[in-house]
Amino acid sequence: MVEKSLRKALTMQPAVSLFLSIAFIALFGVFWVLPQIRSEVESRQSELARAAVSQLEIFLETSMAIVRGSALTNIDVGPTLPHSQNLLDAQLLASSTLNSIVVTDYNGQTVAAGVLAGKVIHRKELLNLDISQTPIFKQVIENKAPQWSETFLSVITGRISVAY
Repeated sequence: MVEKSLRKALTMQPAVSLFLSIAFIALFGVFWVLPQIRSEVESRQSELARAAVSQLEIFLETSMAIVRGSALTNIDVGPTLPHSQNLLDAQLLASSTLNSIVVTDYNGQTVAAGVLAGKVIHRKELLNLDISQTPIFKQVIENKAPQWSETFLSVITGRISVAY
């Protein structure tokens, strides 16, 4: 018969028990808890993405509606130009989404510009714009339909903007 010391047996039993418990907890965490956490994070991220897309769509649709309303307004270039620019300024004040509205002729020359009250100094810069060579203007002329531009740095705010 093989003799084993009681000290060794009493030391090994708790050590093996502790090791098996830790191994079980680790396997449980790896195979059940981590996938649960991953699916929860993915679910929350997709909810957040849907909410962000919804807010962006509302923002852009509101801007489109105001710009379309401005496009339907008869902008006179003659002596009533200040009245037309005041009308554009008023449309901007009613909007929380737009920073400026620029009206161009078919040659790409700016004929009227509406700007926010604190940015009136930029109206002169906007009135001197020639956008005939920009990709958005070429697309609008070619397709004869409204288009969204790529993002660009705004002259008015200095932030990333888009044109419609």
